[in-house]
Amino acid sequence: MKSVGAVSSGLAIAIGTAALCAKADGFAFIGIMLPFALGPLFVSLAVAIEWRSSTGAQLTLSFSSFLFTIWFFTVFMDVFYWHPDPQSPIALLFVGIYSLPFMFIAWLVAWWLWRRDHPKGTSP
Repeated sequence: MKSVGAVSSGLAIAIGTAALCAKADGFAFIGIMLPFALGPLFVSLAVAIEWRSSTGAQLTLSFSSFLFTIWFFTVFMDVFYWHPDPQSPIALLFVGIYSLPFMFIAWLVAWWLWRRDHPKGTSP
């Protein structure tokens, strides 16, 4: 239970990368899209690894990764299957950016839960 946030973020990154690879024309597409489309998941993974001693923070990060994955696949399906267009993949550049307000709140809640479990002066 102490690393559920890291596992869920890593799994979401792997699934998202596999989906991008399935539709990619080359490695340049992956190199450009991956940081923008899945960037918040990389931040959640790093935060989950750092704050692995707090169960509340891990559950918050796991839930936010799950919601981000739903958001990513909704846009992915819209771009490639529901409304395909030659310029549609550009929308993937904005998936991570548009999710930042939600992800910032999730990261702040996870930080607050981690700080609540580890008051100043105590070691994690």
